[in-house]
Amino acid sequence: MSTNGLGARLDRLDRLQALLADGEAHHVCELAHVVSVSERTIARDLALLRKRGIALEGEAGPGGGVRAPRHAGVGETVLREADAIELLLALAVSEVLGVGFVSSTASLRSSVARAFAPADRVRISHLRSRIWVASPVSDTAKMTKRREQTTSRSVLQRAFFMMNRLEFDYEDGAGKATRREVEPQYMLWAWPFWYLLCWDVNRQAARTFRLDRVRNAVVLPLNFRMRSAALFKDSIAGVGTAL
Repeated sequence: MSTNGLGARLDRLDRLQALLADGEAHHVCELAHVVSVSERTIARDLALLRKRGIALEGEAGPGGGVRAPRHAGVGETVLREADAIELLLALAVSEVLGVGFVSSTASLRSSVARAFAPADRVRISHLRSRIWVASPVSDTAKMTKRREQTTSRSVLQRAFFMMNRLEFDYEDGAGKATRREVEPQYMLWAWPFWYLLCWDVNRQAARTFRLDRVRNAVVLPLNFRMRSAALFKDSIAGVGTAL
């Protein structure tokens, strides 16, 4: 499923769950009109909501009425794409750091994974190995921290998870600005900074970028494959990475 398709579907499921929460009967044709999709798509979405544990009564076929009993629970929470990805990244970091209960982390990851297509679940299983942790940076480096561009952070996280190429403006420590096209292979947390460990497409080399220096990020419709971790460990030699 494409990034845009996944986001649209999660938003649609979120809207459907909200519409059905009033306990009234809704015809499939009515729901299709409200969310601007076909009745067949609504039927598939309703079937998915049922699989997620949301109690629905009635027929999900074209023209059928469906409702959620007023006394019923809401079932599993339907997360928006950006929220789901950020939660998965947070869970991966938790596992890397060894905080929280492992069984609870695994259960949460499994629950969130059900919001994604089967192909995307393979990416989820590999997230833990793509997130590294290093020692905190020096006090001098901490003083250079900038305010992150919120939209760029969301774009970066989505591209990292979906394994898409990225294009963004980057200003290095010396103030030199460049436009870069990269493969975001790994992420490194060295408090208080997040770093992207990337393969720079134009320079054909491993490069490290601090997220707070990234601006105007755009996801490109080009997927990439993972490269040897050794390439990127060499690029951060001396940082004190704890894997």
